[in-house]
Amino acid sequence: MIEREMPASAKGGEEEEDYGDVDLLGQLRSVSSTLLGIAGIPPRKIQEEERFLEASHEAGEIETTIRAYPLYRQSQVAYALTRALNETEGPLFCKYSGQFRRSADFIEVQIAREEHARCLVGGYCYFKYVMPEPEEGGPHDPTPIPLILKASLTGWASELTTLSRVEDLPSAAAFFEEVDKILAEKNYLRGEKLELMGRGQFGFFEYKDLDWDDVVLDKEVREEIHRQLVYPVTHEETYKELNLPWKRGLLLHGIPGTGKTHLGKIICNKVPCTFIWVTVKALSDIDDVRKLYEAARELAPTIVFWEDIDLIGESRKSGYFSPILGELLNQLDGVSPLDGVFTVATTNYIEHLDWALSKRPARFDIRLGLDLPNPELRTNMFKLFIEDHEVAGEVEYAELTRVAGGMSGAAIGEVVIRAVQRSLENGAGGTINHQDLLWAVDRVKYFGQKQLGFLPGAKREEEGYGAGKGEKTV
Repeated sequence: MIEREMPASAKGGEEEEDYGDVDLLGQLRSVSSTLLGIAGIPPRKIQEEERFLEASHEAGEIETTIRAYPLYRQSQVAYALTRALNETEGPLFCKYSGQFRRSADFIEVQIAREEHARCLVGGYCYFKYVMPEPEEGGPHDPTPIPLILKASLTGWASELTTLSRVEDLPSAAAFFEEVDKILAEKNYLRGEKLELMGRGQFGFFEYKDLDWDDVVLDKEVREEIHRQLVYPVTHEETYKELNLPWKRGLLLHGIPGTGKTHLGKIICNKVPCTFIWVTVKALSDIDDVRKLYEAARELAPTIVFWEDIDLIGESRKSGYFSPILGELLNQLDGVSPLDGVFTVATTNYIEHLDWALSKRPARFDIRLGLDLPNPELRTNMFKLFIEDHEVAGEVEYAELTRVAGGMSGAAIGEVVIRAVQRSLENGAGGTINHQDLLWAVDRVKYFGQKQLGFLPGAKREEEGYGAGKGEKTV
């Protein structure tokens, strides 16, 4: 927990509490109009509000220092602020409402997949701050300086305000520097696996614990992913020493069911960096794209994974141009550097993408085709999907691989599911056999006159599918 236990004085109530030598109500009457105006309270309501907290000093002109932050960083600022306050002397929290004092506003901020912290987002805090010792040495005054802080980190407000004597302004500035340092160096999102939620907000991405062994890939594809993504992410110094740009763009394309999304989840698991999963539903305007890449730069090294990018990247030849696409093009290769940001995207329809995305190095440097599996890969996929189930007798993989020609990885996974379902119907308790698998192949292909992730049998071998044919890289 990052917050100390609040004293009784911060927990609210209708009676006036004893704050020791801190005069809470008496000293600010002469400057209340100025202070309340800065706090955003209309003049007509000044008489209705209780006066601000006042520090223990009895004299001196009161000055304010205001620090504004982007709205999408409210939770991160609240976390950094609370950590900074936790290192000060005796912080006291409260908030005024009408004539009664009550507790300041705290929220539970999720700082990891299974960890939360209680953070200040609204109200006032009185504390004493000791200036840090100068890094270059020299005189240092260890006297605690009283400051008042107003937090406004909810709704459309995203700023912090300190109240202090004029001579104490350096202490107020130093406190803000400490908050910003925590925000930059101890950002709880760095290195985490995230999902863009919209309006620049991020949630923690829920994913299964997957490994490279949980996907069957063509050897060339696996090597290219390591070459273009895994190695650069983990070798920043090497790239910079060789004057290579420390960023890459990787476009994964192929028909549905060939494992693009599954591969993204494995990259999320296995590449040691910040990972942000992006879907179109999280994008409402160009500002979301800008905030996404601002966060990616700050949390670098970062992989930004776009699922189904064709939903926003349709070619302008169709007569329609998405402003979101325009902002994405600008972020991928615009004025702002993308050091440490690696963009990966998937598409089922590479031919529909705007050429500025699909054929423009420095945006997407590599196009990697995930084709229908060849016979060797189909055999390995069957083995991978079957190994989690009980099997009676021998599975004739050669026959199974042959009859499943033209199927995608997703279709092969569905075959095993249906085989298990059939064993349950037959009273075998989920234990499958070779005949269950052959029956399931037939059902996946033709049941209901629907085709699932494969080409018709008359065409599949003629057109070369199943032989690993297709574009690998460009």
